[in-house]
Amino acid sequence: MKSWLFPLTIAVILWGIAAFLRKKAVFFLPPQSALTFEIFGGVLMVIIILALTGGQLVREPRGAFFGVLTGLLAVGGTFFIFRALKEGPVSIITSFTALAIVITVVLGVTVLHEKLLPHHIAGIAMGIAAAILLSF
Repeated sequence: MKSWLFPLTIAVILWGIAAFLRKKAVFFLPPQSALTFEIFGGVLMVIIILALTGGQLVREPRGAFFGVLTGLLAVGGTFFIFRALKEGPVSIITSFTALAIVITVVLGVTVLHEKLLPHHIAGIAMGIAAAILLSF
Protein backbone atom coordinates (compact mmCIF):
# COMPACT_ATOMS: atom_id res chain seq x y z
CA MET A 1 0.00 0.00 0.00
CA LYS A 2 1.27 3.47 -0.85
CA SER A 3 2.41 5.48 2.19
CA TRP A 4 0.21 8.46 1.29
CA LEU A 5 -3.04 6.49 1.04
CA PHE A 6 -3.88 6.38 4.77
CA PRO A 7 -3.42 10.13 5.43
CA LEU A 8 -5.31 10.86 2.21
CA THR A 9 -8.22 8.71 3.38
CA ILE A 10 -8.32 10.53 6.73
CA ALA A 11 -8.24 13.91 4.92
CA VAL A 12 -11.15 12.93 2.66
CA ILE A 13 -13.21 11.77 5.65
CA LEU A 14 -12.49 14.95 7.62
CA TRP A 15 -13.18 17.21 4.61
CA GLY A 16 -16.42 15.36 3.88
CA ILE A 17 -17.68 15.88 7.42
CA ALA A 18 -16.47 19.51 7.39
CA ALA A 19 -18.35 20.20 4.15
CA PHE A 20 -21.56 18.93 5.73
CA LEU A 21 -20.98 20.94 8.92
CA ARG A 22 -20.53 24.12 6.86
CA LYS A 23 -24.16 23.80 5.79
CA LYS A 24 -25.21 23.38 9.43
CA ALA A 25 -23.24 26.53 10.34
CA VAL A 26 -24.98 28.72 7.74
CA PHE A 27 -28.37 27.64 9.12
CA PHE A 28 -27.51 29.88 12.08
CA LEU A 29 -24.83 32.31 10.87
CA PRO A 30 -24.12 34.59 7.92
CA PRO A 31 -21.27 33.29 5.71
CA GLN A 32 -18.63 35.70 7.06
CA SER A 33 -19.36 34.64 10.65
CA ALA A 34 -19.35 30.94 9.74
CA LEU A 35 -16.00 31.44 8.01
CA THR A 36 -14.58 33.25 11.04
CA PHE A 37 -15.55 30.41 13.37
CA GLU A 38 -14.15 27.85 10.92
CA ILE A 39 -10.84 29.73 10.99
CA PHE A 40 -10.91 29.74 14.81
CA GLY A 41 -11.32 25.97 14.64
CA GLY A 42 -8.45 25.77 12.17
CA VAL A 43 -6.16 27.78 14.45
CA LEU A 44 -7.08 25.46 17.33
CA MET A 45 -6.20 22.44 15.17
CA VAL A 46 -2.84 23.98 14.21
CA ILE A 47 -2.05 24.50 17.91
CA ILE A 48 -2.96 20.86 18.63
CA ILE A 49 -0.87 19.58 15.71
CA LEU A 50 2.15 21.68 16.74
CA ALA A 51 1.81 20.45 20.33
CA LEU A 52 1.61 16.81 19.23
CA THR A 53 4.58 17.10 16.85
CA GLY A 54 6.98 18.94 19.12
CA GLY A 55 6.02 22.48 18.17
CA GLN A 56 8.56 22.89 15.39
CA LEU A 57 7.60 25.52 12.83
CA VAL A 58 10.04 25.70 9.92
CA ARG A 59 10.03 29.17 8.37
CA GLU A 60 11.76 28.73 5.01
CA PRO A 61 10.74 31.88 3.04
CA ARG A 62 9.60 30.19 -0.18
CA GLY A 63 7.59 27.58 1.67
CA ALA A 64 6.10 30.25 3.95
CA PHE A 65 5.10 32.32 0.91
CA PHE A 66 3.29 29.39 -0.71
CA GLY A 67 1.73 28.44 2.63
CA VAL A 68 0.32 31.95 3.12
CA LEU A 69 -0.85 32.10 -0.50
CA THR A 70 -2.54 28.72 -0.04
CA GLY A 71 -4.31 30.04 3.06
CA LEU A 72 -5.52 33.16 1.26
CA LEU A 73 -6.92 31.18 -1.67
CA ALA A 74 -8.38 28.39 0.47
CA VAL A 75 -10.09 30.75 2.90
CA GLY A 76 -11.34 32.93 0.04
CA GLY A 77 -12.79 29.85 -1.64
CA THR A 78 -14.29 28.68 1.63
CA PHE A 79 -16.06 32.02 2.07
CA PHE A 80 -17.72 31.60 -1.32
CA ILE A 81 -18.65 28.01 -0.45
CA PHE A 82 -20.39 29.34 2.68
CA ARG A 83 -22.23 31.91 0.53
CA ALA A 84 -23.35 29.19 -1.88
CA LEU A 85 -24.38 26.90 1.00
CA LYS A 86 -26.51 29.66 2.53
CA GLU A 87 -28.84 29.36 -0.47
CA GLY A 88 -28.22 25.96 -2.03
CA PRO A 89 -28.14 22.26 -1.16
CA VAL A 90 -24.96 20.86 0.36
CA SER A 91 -25.10 17.76 -1.87
CA ILE A 92 -24.95 19.76 -5.09
CA ILE A 93 -22.55 22.47 -3.95
CA THR A 94 -20.06 20.04 -2.45
CA SER A 95 -20.22 17.89 -5.59
CA PHE A 96 -19.25 20.89 -7.70
CA THR A 97 -16.21 21.57 -5.53
CA ALA A 98 -14.81 18.31 -6.92
CA LEU A 99 -14.35 20.15 -10.22
CA ALA A 100 -11.42 21.99 -8.62
CA ILE A 101 -9.41 18.89 -9.51
CA VAL A 102 -9.30 20.07 -13.12
CA ILE A 103 -7.45 23.25 -12.13
CA THR A 104 -5.09 21.30 -9.86
CA VAL A 105 -4.29 18.73 -12.56
CA VAL A 106 -3.69 21.37 -15.24
CA LEU A 107 -1.34 23.27 -12.91
CA GLY A 108 0.44 20.06 -11.88
CA VAL A 109 1.05 19.06 -15.48
CA THR A 110 1.96 22.50 -16.85
CA VAL A 111 3.90 24.01 -13.93
CA LEU A 112 5.33 20.97 -12.10
CA HIS A 113 5.64 18.79 -15.23
CA GLU A 114 3.86 15.87 -13.57
CA LYS A 115 2.99 12.95 -15.80
CA LEU A 116 -0.62 12.34 -16.72
CA LEU A 117 -1.25 8.84 -18.01
CA PRO A 118 -4.36 7.71 -19.92
CA HIS A 119 -5.83 5.96 -16.89
CA HIS A 120 -5.35 9.17 -14.87
CA ILE A 121 -7.24 11.12 -17.54
CA ALA A 122 -10.03 8.53 -17.48
CA GLY A 123 -10.27 8.77 -13.69
CA ILE A 124 -10.42 12.56 -13.79
CA ALA A 125 -13.10 12.44 -16.49
CA MET A 126 -15.15 10.03 -14.36
CA GLY A 127 -14.75 12.32 -11.36
CA ILE A 128 -15.96 15.30 -13.37
CA ALA A 129 -18.88 13.26 -14.70
CA ALA A 130 -19.72 12.18 -11.15
CA ALA A 131 -19.73 15.78 -9.89
CA ILE A 132 -21.99 16.85 -12.74
CA LEU A 133 -24.36 13.90 -12.32
CA LEU A 134 -24.60 14.45 -8.56
CA SER A 135 -25.67 18.03 -9.19
CA PHE A 136 -28.91 17.10 -10.95
